[in-house]
Amino acid sequence: MSNTLSLYNIEAEKSVLGAVLIEPDALLTASDIIEPGDFYREGHKLIYSACLDLYQLGEPIDLITLIERLKAKGELERIGGASYISQLSDNIPTSANISTHAKIVRNKSTQRRISNWANLIKSEAEEAEDLTSFFSKMERDIVELSQYQSINDRDPHVSDIVSNLKRRWNEEKQGLRTYIPVNSKLSVAIPRYVPGHVWAVGGYTSVGKSTFIAQQIVDTCEEGARCMVFSLEDSREEKLIKLIANSANMSQKHLMLGHTNGFEDVIAGAVNKINKWKLYIYDDVYTIDEIRLKVKKGKLQSGLDIIFVDYIQNIIGDGTLYEKLSEAVVKLQKMAKELQVVVVFVSQVSNEAMRSHSELIGLKGAGELSAAPDIVLWLKRVKGEDKERFLDCEIRKNRPFGLTGIYPLRFSEHWSRIEKRGIL
Repeated sequence: MSNTLSLYNIEAEKSVLGAVLIEPDALLTASDIIEPGDFYREGHKLIYSACLDLYQLGEPIDLITLIERLKAKGELERIGGASYISQLSDNIPTSANISTHAKIVRNKSTQRRISNWANLIKSEAEEAEDLTSFFSKMERDIVELSQYQSINDRDPHVSDIVSNLKRRWNEEKQGLRTYIPVNSKLSVAIPRYVPGHVWAVGGYTSVGKSTFIAQQIVDTCEEGARCMVFSLEDSREEKLIKLIANSANMSQKHLMLGHTNGFEDVIAGAVNKINKWKLYIYDDVYTIDEIRLKVKKGKLQSGLDIIFVDYIQNIIGDGTLYEKLSEAVVKLQKMAKELQVVVVFVSQVSNEAMRSHSELIGLKGAGELSAAPDIVLWLKRVKGEDKERFLDCEIRKNRPFGLTGIYPLRFSEHWSRIEKRGIL
């Protein structure tokens, strides 16, 4: 049986409330860490809520105003009367320790949540018929609990931002995060992935988007990146075949058909290399919330650098295509910044943009799909005799590095890799 006394700390709760009464500005510190629901004693929840009310109304927080606020809400007697409030500040000489005491209140609140969740899970486990759904729900609950406990009790002062920049610059000097997208002048225009950024790779059907993305995955994994791929079109086996073909520079068609005679050593070498990568491939995740859940879990467990979504129009959601994709991209952008990962999504190009040769970005279901990404690449095949292997990569948006333009590329002999073309 659990020890209920270990799930709350009344003295810490009193200390927080008393500190707010003797130093109202202490409420700003506390509110970054705890909320009313974190208090165990019901009266303490009501007192803290009343303090927040006064702050939002622009009124001073002291013994008199707090009592009047609780009276107005009909809650004064529920918390023990005016005498109880006056006692809160009597034994608190200073508010200096409010951050420490607020964290104790927060931790106890999290412990109670975990305890309640464990009891609920036990009950649900006894009645569960679909274990797959049961484990999925349990996984979501664990991530939510861990996210709830993750708090940022410091404002983003410029000194903190400078420290983060110095750490990133130091990592780049050591060769970290220098993942080059394609071996061409593209690496000059876009020298590296930047944590927190979103990429969009657009192109018409059969233009080479899958090969382009496969090469990005291979190149980044070979540089040591921790990657997660959400394959919304290919099965995970098909996606892996593309990665093997790209890594071994051999025919993807031969691998698909099982024509491997004479290539056993090359395939074995590629597979052995891929087995060492920090790479996860999902082909059964179709909603943006499920993607966010997997990414958060991966980030918490082993860290992640780059997320690939191929392709985004296959996301399942409510509303029109425009509404569905707008919501998806906004959530991906928020996730990228929150978890400091790079998100690369593949998109179809709208038929209208292809027919009109529009100078707009022209991604299918555009809107946020075009506005949110930091980098937008548009792949186009080159028409003409003896040019069947030629394609152009146009940088239509390059928020972090500025350079745009068209960069000529070509497919390799076996169509499994993309190489520089011409004088590049």
